[in-house]
Amino acid sequence: NPDCIWLAESVHAGFGQEARKKGIYSEYDVNLFEAFDIEYEYDIRETFEMVLEGKWDCTNYANALNFQENFYPCPYNKMRFLENHDTKRIIEYVKEEGPLINHTALLYFLKGSTLLNAGQEFVADHTPSLFEKDVIERNTNKDISGLLARLSEIKHNVLSYDDFFEAKVYDSDIMVCTRENKQAKKVGIFSLKGNAKDVFVDLENGVYINEIDQQPVFVVSNTLHCDGWPMILSKRKE
Repeated sequence: NPDCIWLAESVHAGFGQEARKKGIYSEYDVNLFEAFDIEYEYDIRETFEMVLEGKWDCTNYANALNFQENFYPCPYNKMRFLENHDTKRIIEYVKEEGPLINHTALLYFLKGSTLLNAGQEFVADHTPSLFEKDVIERNTNKDISGLLARLSEIKHNVLSYDDFFEAKVYDSDIMVCTRENKQAKKVGIFSLKGNAKDVFVDLENGVYINEIDQQPVFVVSNTLHCDGWPMILSKRKE
């Protein structure tokens, strides 16, 4: 039915591996794309959580994202999320505002569909029950819904689902991601620990506009200054 979108909630890579080890059938994500339109990104969720817990460098996460880009059929659509009904709240891992905003901006920049968990817009820290009435707490004195709306607008104008994606890590904690096709390039700079640093980017010298906050960003000798907050820059090709 062309009016339906089919979403596969495939399993963690480690779970699938353990199931197959025990002789239990567990389908591979690459095969699921033959029947489903979208898949949860559980294939790299374990890697992401290891990074959040500080056990692995974020280079591991960048490598996992690049693996998806080179392994799945183009165009592929992964359901991207920081949290959902089966995981911990992202605030349990990322407690400071700066890193949380950077992770949120990166979430929207990635290729695929974006999933928001109820209460995420209020930075809720309570994980609600799946089986009992458990109303989402709205009075948290935090509200990032305006940022989410802006990131959604940027995402829908980002490029397309069949453009090229690449993730690199600068100085261990700043993710520099590129989305590119024949017409345009977008570069996202995400300081996942909220640190301010000068960052190398594959952009020509000039003045760019950060699409998130509309502030000017200066690139000199392929270097810009990251003040610890996320940036998304665009360059049209001739």
